[in-house]
Amino acid sequence: MATRRSAHTMAEEILSQTLDRLSLGYYEEARVLAERLPNEGKARFVRQAAEALYLRNEFGYRSAARIFRRFYETAQIFSNDREVGNLARTTARLASSASKIGDLIDLFHKAQQAKAEAICHALDPMMNTPFAKELLPRTCSISFFPSKS
Repeated sequence: MATRRSAHTMAEEILSQTLDRLSLGYYEEARVLAERLPNEGKARFVRQAAEALYLRNEFGYRSAARIFRRFYETAQIFSNDREVGNLARTTARLASSASKIGDLIDLFHKAQQAKAEAICHALDPMMNTPFAKELLPRTCSISFFPSKS
């Protein structure tokens, strides 16, 4: 005799597995599992949290910060929930840090770009020498040196 599970029981099982994966830091697995959760209530919060934590883990700080901010109030509501309280408190704390990290990364990118442009400018007179033509394509990325048009 086969045992049937109701949709409610299945959602609870997926929610439990998703929370387990999140607590272990398996954000990609959790995100995939969470996609099967209903898009309402506690399950919706877990879906959004899994997505945001996955993005943050993959260095998508800006995208993660947008999601964190969108459900910040929901996280506050669930912060005392027995099942998702830890996740809610964690995501509430990460909401502000994700945005700050995104700002810091933007500054690093700007500094890196300025440094790359300065190096290219300094190397420009040497770019047409036989030595540069032989050595640079093998040691430097093509995107580092702007093409001459």
